[in-house]
Amino acid sequence: MGQADRISPQDQLKILHRHAVDGDLAGMMKDIGEFHLRWNSLSPEIQSDVKKMEGVFLTMLQAKASGVRA
Repeated sequence: MGQADRISPQDQLKILHRHAVDGDLAGMMKDIGEFHLRWNSLSPEIQSDVKKMEGVFLTMLQAKASGVRA
């Protein structure tokens, strides 16, 4: 599965947040995909946080597609 097998969901969430801060859409997409591979084993709190970050990802993707610069 990759990196997600070796680190805790909390640490993976920190990495996801770092990718968001850095504007790394590819990294965010990879992280979100790894969360979904083990979705049923995640706590409701982590699932909620991932859903919020998915919203951030989609907003950033939409902004990039429309040519908005941060």
